[in-house]
Amino acid sequence: MVREYVDQVYIPAAVAMKRRSGQNGAVAAGLNAWHTTLSREWHKIRLENFCADEVEGGRRFRVEAFLGELNPDSVAVQLYADRVGDAEECSIPMVRNEMSIEGGRFSYEVIVETSRPVKDFTPRLIAQHSDTLIPLEDAHILWLR
Repeated sequence: MVREYVDQVYIPAAVAMKRRSGQNGAVAAGLNAWHTTLSREWHKIRLENFCADEVEGGRRFRVEAFLGELNPDSVAVQLYADRVGDAEECSIPMVRNEMSIEGGRFSYEVIVETSRPVKDFTPRLIAQHSDTLIPLEDAHILWLR
């Protein structure tokens, strides 16, 4: 348990601290700006129009994310399923279509080879930044309602 903590939390945090303190704190300043924007805009975002259909190779899941003023690179949309019976918990990254549907609204999708029913899956949106240890340092998460 201690070894797991050291490997998964302590060492990555030490490496992140060293990286953030370099370049006269430019990385830390950028991270702070990202977090400030995320916190200010989070209450405005939403997930909508979740659907699934059968396609060659599996089941395609789609969802729309209204991000408002947030940069779409500052978040990740995932398809999540809890452990049910023999089926394991899973979190699958969804891919953003490059074009915005309309101001601040984006479409995400993923094709999954699964025999699990659609009701087992739900999309969620989480914070994402290459210099942050998610969810340790930022636990923003939005579930489809």
